Amino acid sequence: MRITIVGAGLAGCWLAWRLLDRGIDVTVVDPLPSVSSSTVAAGLINPITGPRFQTTWKGALVVPLAEQAYGAVARSTGATVMRSLRLRRLLRDADSVRRVQQRQEQGEYDWLDVHTLPAGSMDGVDAAHGAIDVPALAINTEAFLHAVRSRIRAEGTMLESHADATIVPGPPADIVVWCMGWHAATDPRWSWIPFAPVRGDILDVYIPGYDIPYILTGGVWLIPMGNCQYRLGSTYDWEALHTTPLPEKAEELLVKAQALIRRPLTVLNHKAAVRPAILTRRPVIGAHPDNPRHWIFNGLGTKGAVLAPWMSAHLTECILDGAEPDPETTISQYLPR
Repeated sequence: MRITIVGAGLAGCWLAWRLLDRGIDVTVVDPLPSVSSSTVAAGLINPITGPRFQTTWKGALVVPLAEQAYGAVARSTGATVMRSLRLRRLLRDADSVRRVQQRQEQGEYDWLDVHTLPAGSMDGVDAAHGAIDVPALAINTEAFLHAVRSRIRAEGTMLESHADATIVPGPPADIVVWCMGWHAATDPRWSWIPFAPVRGDILDVYIPGYDIPYILTGGVWLIPMGNCQYRLGSTYDWEALHTTPLPEKAEELLVKAQALIRRPLTVLNHKAAVRPAILTRRPVIGAHPDNPRHWIFNGLGTKGAVLAPWMSAHLTECILDGAEPDPETTISQYLPR
């Protein structure tokens, strides 16, 4: 079988990795280099998310699998693609404390090494209601993409070219999988899926004299990069769907970060990208209802780093083994009833 993948971001590269492992003839088409949500992504894998402190979707499955999968890529390629860190998230009020206690009592966090930290000062940060301390991963998405693309070039075919509805470069394929990110929202073949692309800005900053070994979150997140440098994010914008850095977005992040740590920050770099999100907040996979030769893998949203390893393995089983797509991710749920 010969499969062409359109898009070499997290979705496309993870799918290519899985297919190469199965001995499939893979061609990946992408007009490199370009700015995308995969290249800009912070790569943060946080098992507890949202204002209600719930575990991430399918967390007990996808988080350990992601750690194993990125570890396998690192061992296979020699690339440094993952760091294991602790993450401290401030509890903003008494209701947050209550929610965390309730979820602990109900066993929702049992698969995690979660600690509750008491109220007080935490490395100069005012944790008036305490914090939770959880395991997290920081994925170097650029290193990961470079490593996987190198394998594609060595074992498959990598074409730095555009593809569209009428022309897919490369040899004829039995199946074409479209991993084109938020651009699928404007493609007539897929635009009937309820996409909700959202722009995100992140900064690389320097904070003199501030050197913590953990990820800190409280309105914004700070990922330590070493030598008092941090990755700071992120914004959410459903209107300005472009990748030009906007000064007002940088200011928004800086104001929140300074309120959190009460220290001056120097901006080293500013990037922006558009995340391929869907209204259901779930990824989507499946064959096109009118042309089953064409499949889609999209909608990873803000959780691409943690969802792509499992979703790519699941999609590989659907394509090669005839498995049924997970009901929360199948494209068929969006078909007219």
